[in-house]
Amino acid sequence: MLICIRSVFMVYFVNSLQQQITGNLLPYVMSDFASHSLVPVTGIVSQILGGVLKLPIAQLINIWGRPQGLIIMTSLCTIGLILMAVCDNVETYAAAQCLYWVGYNGISFVLDVFIADTSNLRNRAMAFAFVSTPYIATTWAGPKAAEAFYENSSWKWAFGCFSILTPSDRKSVV
Repeated sequence: MLICIRSVFMVYFVNSLQQQITGNLLPYVMSDFASHSLVPVTGIVSQILGGVLKLPIAQLINIWGRPQGLIIMTSLCTIGLILMAVCDNVETYAAAQCLYWVGYNGISFVLDVFIADTSNLRNRAMAFAFVSTPYIATTWAGPKAAEAFYENSSWKWAFGCFSILTPSDRKSVV
């Protein structure tokens, strides 16, 4: 059980670091496409789509199972990250954001269900608090890491790096 909680913690850590880095690089992405006005539109549409699809994801993991749901959501998230890393226009980036957010929200949802299934009611709040602590550390580490990516390589490599990390840290959970 402890190994499983550590694995879930690592997934949350990578997710939170990824959110901080990619969120801080978003203005540079839109600047490269000369589409600064599309920053809010892209974010709102992709996050609404990711949020609306939580009910179908819940039904999917009830029918197919939690590990299969995690694999599917990780695949969608990874495909979105790969598309963001190789995109050459704002339309491809917007489509990639939609895939990414559906996968990202799905991963979080599946892991929340997994934690609820494997913890008793008395310890559930502590389990959720423990796996949410990476968001505290990455709040300060993420912007510095985004700056390092932007200054030393490119924003595309930041997405490419997480397209490699995202599927590799989920293997231990499944």
